[in-house]
Amino acid sequence: MKFYLSCLLLILCSSFAHAQLEQGTWLVGGSFNFSTYEYSSPFTNSNTIGITRNTSLNVNPSIGYFIFNKFAAGIKPQFSFYRSIPISNTAGESYLTRFWIGPFLRYYLFNMQRQWNLLCEANYQYEINWDKPNKEESNNYSFNIGPVVYLNSSVGIEFLMGYYYLTYGAVDNINVAKGIQLNIGLQIHLTK
Repeated sequence: MKFYLSCLLLILCSSFAHAQLEQGTWLVGGSFNFSTYEYSSPFTNSNTIGITRNTSLNVNPSIGYFIFNKFAAGIKPQFSFYRSIPISNTAGESYLTRFWIGPFLRYYLFNMQRQWNLLCEANYQYEINWDKPNKEESNNYSFNIGPVVYLNSSVGIEFLMGYYYLTYGAVDNINVAKGIQLNIGLQIHLTK
């Protein structure tokens, strides 16, 4: 009986929940995403193709400020952890940790008094890596959209799906990666 009463109380409380999307509100939180994919790369002057399985985990803390009602801007660093495992015609596992930072813009589409909302977010992140012997640059562009569900007037859980476009490498050898990503995040809205 206590379980059912607790569930009913939680539903009633969450039905009145809405976030602070007003101008002057701070937004603190973050998200994470996980991806795994196979990468094929032909060898120079050969018909041989090397295949690796790449796995990445990205942690994205963020801090923003509502410049206008329903419109926030801020900074979003990203910590990326990569692992590459050979499948065929390649040798050795590799691990890489990277740090990115850049601005984000987000807009909430629906009325500010709802228990849930739909948001759109655009990001740009820059990373520079001084590996031996070449300087490598990376630019990461992404656009995400998805629902946010508010647990109370200050805390929301986001479920975002988006597209990313990543360029990386040394100046004379730029590589491109692009694809779909899923993000789960938690945001806390802080008022004065």
